[in-house]
Amino acid sequence: MEKYGSATMNFSKTDQKPLPTNFDEFIPWACRALQESFYPIITRSTQHTLDTSTTKGKKDKTLENELNDIESEFSDKETGSDDYYNNMNNINIEAVYDSNNLLHQLKFIKNNKVPRHLLKLISLITRFHPQLTGININKGLNHEGLYEISKMVASSFITEVILDGTIIKEGNFYLLVEKKSYLKYLSLARCNINDTILKELTARLIHPLPMSRVLSVLNLSSNKITNNGAKYLGEMLETNRQLAYLNLAGNMISDTGAESIMNSLVEFPLSIDNIIASKTRKYNYLKEKNNLVKKTVEEMLYIELNKMSSKSKSDQKGPAFMRKQKESRIRESTLRYKHREESYAELAESAVNAQMGPFMDPYSSENLISRNGTLYCLGNNILCYLSLAYNDLTNLSVKKLYSVLNTQHNLNRTPRGLVNVCIDGNDMTDSDPDLAKIDLIIDRGLTAELPVVTTTSKKKGGSTK
Repeated sequence: MEKYGSATMNFSKTDQKPLPTNFDEFIPWACRALQESFYPIITRSTQHTLDTSTTKGKKDKTLENELNDIESEFSDKETGSDDYYNNMNNINIEAVYDSNNLLHQLKFIKNNKVPRHLLKLISLITRFHPQLTGININKGLNHEGLYEISKMVASSFITEVILDGTIIKEGNFYLLVEKKSYLKYLSLARCNINDTILKELTARLIHPLPMSRVLSVLNLSSNKITNNGAKYLGEMLETNRQLAYLNLAGNMISDTGAESIMNSLVEFPLSIDNIIASKTRKYNYLKEKNNLVKKTVEEMLYIELNKMSSKSKSDQKGPAFMRKQKESRIRESTLRYKHREESYAELAESAVNAQMGPFMDPYSSENLISRNGTLYCLGNNILCYLSLAYNDLTNLSVKKLYSVLNTQHNLNRTPRGLVNVCIDGNDMTDSDPDLAKIDLIIDRGLTAELPVVTTTSKKKGGSTK
């Protein structure tokens, strides 16, 4: 590992200014230029990973202009004396690079405080590091810093945020999923999250809010979540069709809370509000689609009319008999124009369908059944991993879990639903026959398309895979 930005390094005003593309040198230099009361010590490491990230195509400025903008932010700053930096608070940052020497992840480990200004500075240059996909902070973050992290996530390509062990009094973790971003993996283990905090978080993951279609992994282990919090999670899972992994190990959830979660995974009745909301979403989808088709057709016809208009102006310069012939051709073109409008409508609809995709809704017709005049949703079949280990469950939850797994197995939907469940460390007897049945159903559910390695572990009370 290489270290950059030692607080005892000797800087002079003639030192060449590093570019923001050079993260390891730019951040220490910028902090010195701004005369901050902290100083980042950056350790560089390399992680050999497959390059699976993508880069945005839209940029308002050229890279050169953006570099100039960054430079102008600091060009008029006084650098101060070296003595000023001898006794500063050091902030340890590990900058993890991939095999292509591109910044991949930032780790802030065991810092007493992660300053807001430092996070703002990093956020300012994330556009120069499109391969930066992960942020890991385990200590020292306050609610203001979390706000800066949320802004950074929303304006970058970050897909993974790990804040395990970060306790924030205000509990404003919901900021991380309030705006649309690329965030797929969120780990908030040991963050002192209670039901009130969880309510705000789950409210941002309900369909059709933006992050309900993006976040796939949520780790909430070792917090203070009770049955009320489990109820909020169950309500979220009724509509969320993106979250595939949910870890609730080490909380305070009993059979009642577990039932609230598992009820969302099987058939449940729809309320009038559910039905109205679903129909409203479909109406809005069709309205937006029709508006886009209409706009696309108008743009196509506008281009065609411009071509016809230009040709007609050039024809007006000829003799009168020639103009009559041209007028006749224009009338013929007008008829062709009407036919083209129909063909343009077909082309526009195909383009809009490709852009918007099909209407997707948790309460769409293929997910519903009607029985005795009541509509039922077939349940969430996207969640495939659930951990309720080390809570307050009894054998009642084992029976409920078996019922859920058996129902999902018999429905044989795609995806199937739960394929990995952990209930280790709960107060239940190993001799419960439903435990063996659960293991058998999960084994049957494992397919080549969804390879999951499972092991049976019997700790304090039986469990599953």
